[in-house]
Amino acid sequence: MSTLQEWLAWYVPKLREAGASEADAREAVLLGADIAYVHQACYGDDNTPVNYNTCLQAHPELPGIMVSCWSKELDHEPDAYDVYVTGIDARVTEVWQTGRSIDRETVRLAIAVHEVRHRVQAREPSIMQFRRAMIFNVLWGDQRALVVSVNMDEQYRHDERILRAQEASDDIIAWVCSDTEFDADVVERLFLHYNQPAWTVRELAAHVRMHAPIVLPEP
Repeated sequence: MSTLQEWLAWYVPKLREAGASEADAREAVLLGADIAYVHQACYGDDNTPVNYNTCLQAHPELPGIMVSCWSKELDHEPDAYDVYVTGIDARVTEVWQTGRSIDRETVRLAIAVHEVRHRVQAREPSIMQFRRAMIFNVLWGDQRALVVSVNMDEQYRHDERILRAQEASDDIIAWVCSDTEFDADVVERLFLHYNQPAWTVRELAAHVRMHAPIVLPEP
């Protein structure tokens, strides 16, 4: 589909036929379009599909999950993005309402940045990723990135306490608090902090591929 309106006209009726509400179908398609846009900013049109799932959730213990990024390098599955349609309008609304002055379109684009960062993790492992363990053990070249990382680490500690109180499985806790999720969350949060009026394709790709701004010691 060449335009967003054509994408909506093609996919929304199909999702409605599959049982999705109008609001969920539209929100899912808009998010899927943003994921495709950010992916293509990084990798061009390499036929990585965006799928819409109206039946399943990625993790029953984590109903807030909106998207899965599948990777042949890490998951031994064909590269793809799965958007979970049921309830997605309410989930995006919840994220948007906590963002204060951030508009809904920016929230969707930030989610897309998060998912494509997972693609970068799989395809470009040489990129310096954000790690919780290094927050207080390295020199930082960007104060904003340090502050975001510290705040995210505090959020992760809070989330882990809640999951343990809910008796979530060890596997779920390990996944939610993993280095890969932390890295993608920091890149997403920095995108929201920068919140430029408009991002060029080149700027968007550079942000998704950003290295953690660590000052390495001279040899």
